[in-house]
Amino acid sequence: SSKGFGGTYDGDLNSRGERHGFGVFVADNGNEYEGDWKNDKREGHGKATYNTGDVYIGNWKKCKRHGQGTMYIENGDIYEGGWTNGFKDGVGKYIWRDGEIDISRYSSDYRVGEGARWSEDGQRAFRLVRGEVQEEISLREAERIADSLGLPVPT
Repeated sequence: SSKGFGGTYDGDLNSRGERHGFGVFVADNGNEYEGDWKNDKREGHGKATYNTGDVYIGNWKKCKRHGQGTMYIENGDIYEGGWTNGFKDGVGKYIWRDGEIDISRYSSDYRVGEGARWSEDGQRAFRLVRGEVQEEISLREAERIADSLGLPVPT
């Protein structure tokens, strides 16, 4: 275990003394990361626990959330989907803590285009545009939107 890096690191190092391989880092601000490192950067797969209560489990590149990952938000919501350079990006599923489920396309953390929301019991569906509910739609239409995004209908 070594101090430095703005916290405490326990894990593999490369010949230059950089975090490299697998390791656990606890930052002075209370954030924690457990996972893969490459030349002192979070890279590969890992789990970050933030001092806000949020938890991210997924892929990293150059210290940013990148690829596929799941964010468990402190309020009980969950986002599962794509990330680019630290932002929600690509298609994803957002599970509201009340049980409703949205699927949408994201760009730089914002919802873009058409998506769909299912009620908690899965029996009602709604059209989303940029994340905003437009109207109630048939389950068949919601399935069409899911297909267009390349995601399965949530179950």
